[in-house]
Amino acid sequence: MSDSNIIKFKKGDIICKEGDFEEFMFEINSGTLGVYKKYDLPGQERIGESKHGFIGEMNVIDSLPRTATVIAEEDSELVKIEKDVFMEYFRSHPEKLAALMVSLTEKLSEISDNYTDACSTIRMCLESEKYTAPKSSPLKEMIKRFSDIFRNSNKA
Repeated sequence: MSDSNIIKFKKGDIICKEGDFEEFMFEINSGTLGVYKKYDLPGQERIGESKHGFIGEMNVIDSLPRTATVIAEEDSELVKIEKDVFMEYFRSHPEKLAALMVSLTEKLSEISDNYTDACSTIRMCLESEKYTAPKSSPLKEMIKRFSDIFRNSNKA
């Protein structure tokens, strides 16, 4: 990677937008990045921050749209890694491939924890004496299906 792949962002700059189709990722050299769902829309939610590691790697791996908007929360320096040089980049920096794997594992673990928490909350709602959804509520049916999936996944 050359110095031309190093990009500097100022505090407040949008690094990538939820829903965009882009086939590149970034390695964080310095700075703090905020990760948002529905950025600049009603219901905006800050879902995390990154100070090290990688962002946008899923877009390079699966070519799906961005799942969140990322904002520079302080001046930041990132290395842009295009999809077409992804393999070459990690072949020449194997230690960074290990770091990417750790980053993906941490994200997967967080998603798994959130999923388990959501399933437990749903189960508690369904088992609560106070939960009184109408007999034929689409929401109740959806919650029941989700709860059944959770129960079956815990048996495996």
